[in-house]
This record gives sequence, structure tokens and C-alpha cells, in this order.
Amino acid sequence: MGLTEGLARFVSECGSDGLPQDAVEAVKRCFFDWIGVTLAGAGDPAVKILLGVIQGLGGRKQATILSYGVKTSMLQAALVNGTMAHALDYDDAHSVVRTHPSAPLVPALLALAEHRRLPGRDLVAAFVAGYETTIRMGYALGKEYYERGWHATGVLGRLGAAAGAARLLRLDPGQTAAALGLAATQAGGVRDVFGTMGKPFHSGKAAMDGLMAALLAKDGFTVPEDMLGEGSGFAAVFSSEYNPFMIAHNRLG
Repeated sequence: MGLTEGLARFVSECGSDGLPQDAVEAVKRCFFDWIGVTLAGAGDPAVKILLGVIQGLGGRKQATILSYGVKTSMLQAALVNGTMAHALDYDDAHSVVRTHPSAPLVPALLALAEHRRLPGRDLVAAFVAGYETTIRMGYALGKEYYERGWHATGVLGRLGAAAGAARLLRLDPGQTAAALGLAATQAGGVRDVFGTMGKPFHSGKAAMDGLMAALLAKDGFTVPEDMLGEGSGFAAVFSSEYNPFMIAHNRLG
């Protein structure tokens, strides 16, 4: 089994036998925290500019942009809400991996769940799948890629959003592996933009691109089978210290 397939199997099966109650409560806290920081960031100039562009483009009324009550396409809602979530930089963070897991993940899940009218229990399992993927990939990449100038939330956020959306869509392991691969080939974002509107935009783009990856994979869009493997281009481009063992490691500490 390739490393991407192994992670994909974990994602597709996540929560199928039930999740511990403490994990469910932790997910709920993450959602409440995300809502708070997102609403607080609604008036940020970056959000207003992005919203204006999105409204000019139009889009099917599938999902809601928070605070404004505007409905647009799932992808555009994920983009704006993901940017809004990271606008103030108070969203939850992982101190070791140095990423903000929920900022890109939750917008992708909410947009998809709203459009498809999915129940909250599905959101919980999808969040766990996406969060775990984000952190596992962060441990696998190590610190080198961040120190070279990559923005962790931009890189890891796409993978987490793709994993969560794949779980929410109930994709099989093969489709989920394709979603992860499509997220990997879109991964990016440099730290040079810190202190500007570019930083929260990374979070919004990660939400949008991860959701797109899952939607494409559902309909059979293909990429190489093991995009996250040890010898992959993804590993070679981002980090010479890539440790793929961490992708499948059960306990990350």
C-alpha cells in the first residue's frame, strides 16, 4: 500500500465506528472558535475587497458568506470565509506544525454541508479527518519547508480541506487519494506576504482548492497514485527531511 493510499483509507474510514466523546467535544469547540474569529474578521479590508470581486463575478447560490448573508457558489463561499477566518490571525494554531488547521478546513466543510444539507455528525467526522491530515502532513514535512519560506497554512491547509471534503462526500479510498493528490499539486503560498492581505488569502485559497480537489476526485479526475509518497515530486519540492512515516503514525504526541 502506498503512503497516499494509506492516508486515504484512514480518511475514508474516519469516524465510521464512532468517535470518542472527548474528540467530539473538541471538534465542537473548534467550530465555535472558528465562528468567533471569522465573524470578528468580517470587517477586515481584505475581506471587503474579496467580497466585492466575488459579487462582481456572480455564482450559483449554494453556500453563505458569513456575516454578510450573501449566497454564492460553494467554492467562492469557501474562499471568502477562509480568508475571513484568518484575517485577524487569532484562529486556532498548532504550535509544533506551525499551521492554522481550522481556518481553511471549516469553510470548505461548511460550504459543502450547506449545499448538500448534510447533518452535523457528518461534519464532525469530516473535521477530524481533515485536521488529522493537516497535522500528520505537517509532521511529515518537518521544519525545513517553513524555514525556506513556505507558508504552512497554505501548504497543509489544502490537504486538510481536501481530506475533510472527501470524507464529507464519502469518497472511497481511491477517490480520496486522488483528492489528496490534487490538493498536493496545488499546494503553495510563501511567507513573504506575512503582514499583508496575502496571508489570510492563503487560507481562503486553501479552503477553495481543497474543496475543488474533492469535487473533481468524486467525478474521476486523476493524478498519480502516490502523490504524497517518499519519492514523490511533492516531497522533493518541499522538504529534503520529508518523513513519510509520520503520515500513517497513529500517535503524534
